[in-house]
Amino acid sequence: MFIDNFWQLTGILILAVLSPGPSFVGVTRYFLRYGFQKTLAFNAGIAFGEGMLSAIVLLGLSSFLLDHFWFNVCFYALSGFYLSYIGFQMIKAGKFKMEEKPISKKIKGFWSGMSIGASNPKSMVFDAALFSNFITADTSLVQKFSTWIWVMFVTFSCFTFLCLAFSTYRDKLLNKLIYVERICGTALLFLGIQLLYKTILLF
Repeated sequence: MFIDNFWQLTGILILAVLSPGPSFVGVTRYFLRYGFQKTLAFNAGIAFGEGMLSAIVLLGLSSFLLDHFWFNVCFYALSGFYLSYIGFQMIKAGKFKMEEKPISKKIKGFWSGMSIGASNPKSMVFDAALFSNFITADTSLVQKFSTWIWVMFVTFSCFTFLCLAFSTYRDKLLNKLIYVERICGTALLFLGIQLLYKTILLF
């Protein structure tokens, strides 16, 4: 029974990961800037960031946290400010220059990905709704842990596949990178403002 549910969960998760959102925008922009290999670290960061939110849900803490007013206010506000800041930085970005060492860039890429992956409160709400249909009181700790690892693996794999699919068009898009960055930045800024607006509505 768990195996059947496991594959159903996987199918829904793949559709969710590849749907437009902060992570999708972040991966697209990072891949165009730094190429496939360096984006792997960014993808790993996003997967881990998403995994942090999934862990909260799988541990049964999401209901407790989401029911607390000030946690929601802080989470939505911080996420909104962060995504708005990243979006604004993308919009005003100038000509791209590769100055950092590869190792430094990979480490920075991981942390950048993790911060974006963990800054989307909608992911926690989605995970809570999704897992409620597949994780029950009878689900063992091993099965929960396997689900958590699988969520991160699927997230990483989907975004890596997305980069491979975009590889053919990267050279063409590089000539228009500044415009792509402004589009991605506008998208993130919009999502950030949306979260800040939701924060105001909480009051």
